[in-house]
Amino acid sequence: MNLNGGLGGVVNKNTILLLDTLNPGKITACKHANGVDWWVIVQRVNSNTYYEFLVTPSGISSPIVQNIGTVRTNWLGMACFSPDGTKYATFHAEYNSNGGLDILDFDRCSGVLSNPLHITIPQTIGYSGGLTFSGNSSLLYTANIDSVYQFDMTSANIAASKQTVAVWDSFYSPSPPFSTLFEIMQLAPDGKIYISTGNSTFHIHVINNPDSAGLTCDLVQHAIQFQYFYDNALPNHPNYFLGCDTTGGCTCLVNINEIENSDISARASPNPNNGVFTLQFPVNKAGGELEIYDVLGHLLHKEYVAPWSQYKQLKITSLPGGIYFCKLKWLDAETSLKIIKE
Repeated sequence: MNLNGGLGGVVNKNTILLLDTLNPGKITACKHANGVDWWVIVQRVNSNTYYEFLVTPSGISSPIVQNIGTVRTNWLGMACFSPDGTKYATFHAEYNSNGGLDILDFDRCSGVLSNPLHITIPQTIGYSGGLTFSGNSSLLYTANIDSVYQFDMTSANIAASKQTVAVWDSFYSPSPPFSTLFEIMQLAPDGKIYISTGNSTFHIHVINNPDSAGLTCDLVQHAIQFQYFYDNALPNHPNYFLGCDTTGGCTCLVNINEIENSDISARASPNPNNGVFTLQFPVNKAGGELEIYDVLGHLLHKEYVAPWSQYKQLKITSLPGGIYFCKLKWLDAETSLKIIKE
């Protein structure tokens, strides 16, 4: 980072870590239980082989190789970890019984996958799909192009917990044949899940309350419109804020308070405002609550704050101009700030 005027300089590139044929669209990462290192997992095509690389400040290790679960052929799809790092899941868009979900337990300390579960999801159209977990890791969402399904990860029978939360509503953007179907998913810093359309369109979908079961998750199709076309994909972000976990026998290499943000100050932008503003606050691994009070201490508004979220957009346009107080509360922390509506 000292090179290139402080912008950082590449000192080594094109170093081959693994020479093999890998399954497309299925690479993801999870922070090690020591709070510093990272696990990066990829799949070998036409096999049930997983390569698990450990990335440390001193380099990248030779991969752990595991043969576990369903044999996968060369089909598109997606892979991700649950925000708490305990589950690893992949979606494969195969037109047979192998298509659908694979869900495995993950040990952040050893990097070992275990307890594979396969759930067949029929692929009726298209050749791709996506998946992601809710912020509290209790719900898993997956898309097979024309539908979005939700699974309860706390259920004794995860496959039987399947609920359909959206079916494509025949919307095109801007016109046929550019259908707004369902593909890549991403849990965002505002606690919502965004879903790409699988086409070059102006729109994306959003799940407003992904921690809520069934239709209360509030999936809104083509909810957000861009100025320009975007092509298919969304960024692939792991949970950067996952802290230490010593339950597996690992030693923490960082102070856990640094990971969980002991500084809980929050800010609003803009402030003063016209009743529309965004709160920014530190990450907390637990869900919380937001409360808005008037100057007399009357509670005017209350809503849920998703785990791992950092932003929340609010609208108090129906309230008269004046001073209001926002209080954010988690299990063991809280913060408050003053809002001025002009």
